[in-house]
Amino acid sequence: MKERDKDLEGKVAIVTGAGAAGGIGFETARILAEAGAKVVLTGRRLGELESLTNSLKNEGLAVAHHLVDISEEKSVEELIFFTVKTFGRLDTLVNNASLTGLKGDMDVMNMSVDLWDKIMETNARGYMLMCKHSLPELIKSGGGSIINVSSSTALTGYTEYTAYACSKGAINTLTLYVATQYGNKGIRCNAITPGPVMTSKMGETIPKALLDLITAHHLIGRMGKISDIAEIIRFLASDHSSFITGQVITIDGGFDSYMPAMVSLAEYMAKAQH
Repeated sequence: MKERDKDLEGKVAIVTGAGAAGGIGFETARILAEAGAKVVLTGRRLGELESLTNSLKNEGLAVAHHLVDISEEKSVEELIFFTVKTFGRLDTLVNNASLTGLKGDMDVMNMSVDLWDKIMETNARGYMLMCKHSLPELIKSGGGSIINVSSSTALTGYTEYTAYACSKGAINTLTLYVATQYGNKGIRCNAITPGPVMTSKMGETIPKALLDLITAHHLIGRMGKISDIAEIIRFLASDHSSFITGQVITIDGGFDSYMPAMVSLAEYMAKAQH
């Protein structure tokens, strides 16, 4: 790795939701560590989290792992304490853990209140708690970067996943408030809203015909990769993005950048020309 790529040397980061191989969280942890950061990977399943962390240690990367339930304040406090005790400081928080794709997260009339509360408890309250307890340590370090992983579902309407999308909308607003309230203390806070990303879970659960349809709606002609998202997070964690805060940045290959009928219209016009 070229020396110029070690742009996170000396920094310490937490990445929540990093306990799944082939997911955005684990790929982000890897890329941050390769860039020189010391990284704490978190998750709720010890076996896989421990295995993935050890795989990075075997590559010579400075990483540790810690179980956390971000919806529980005491659990979050214990994570922050562990991070500072292990690596001495905190410079970057990547809020990535969230509940998504839960059965029953449908339209508003058929929404279970219990399911709504469960999703909000983790996705909205959990992100708030991670910010709340990370901020004092980030400020002690002279400032830092919080990157909230949101979703493009918060920016457009859809027929399903109402609670998930609304929770991500809350995260977008939280981002603006944290950036506003703590900017003068050296804190930058940004959110990213990925579009469809080819995680291992998506590849296993979505039929090829549907994947082909989704791919056709990307202006650059392909699905997003987890590395596409992780590299933007790395940039936002680094000093290269020191003048960027309070932003909600869409990373979707142009998926939500045009009228939804355009793909169908283009197909119609192509057929008409023949």
